[in-house]
Amino acid sequence: MTQEGKGTARKYNLETIGYMNEFEKISRCKVRDCIVDENGLMFIVDGVYIGKILGTKGSNLRMIEARFRKRVRIIEFSDDVRKMIASII
Repeated sequence: MTQEGKGTARKYNLETIGYMNEFEKISRCKVRDCIVDENGLMFIVDGVYIGKILGTKGSNLRMIEARFRKRVRIIEFSDDVRKMIASII
């Protein structure tokens, strides 16, 4: 499975695909990308889904973190690279 975009195609391993599928099933929101590292998971989603993913007082995000047993960060997708980097930092 690859992610097509303005740059090069990105290949996902089965672990990452599993995280993306489970996240979409729980949140009912489309994931644009997922980054897995030693600090946890980062899901990049369209901004219109941020509130739905977080839930009331972060309840949905806590449920997702409990399910994955990892720290989860939600990043708002933007065509402007500077905005995306600013939302990560």
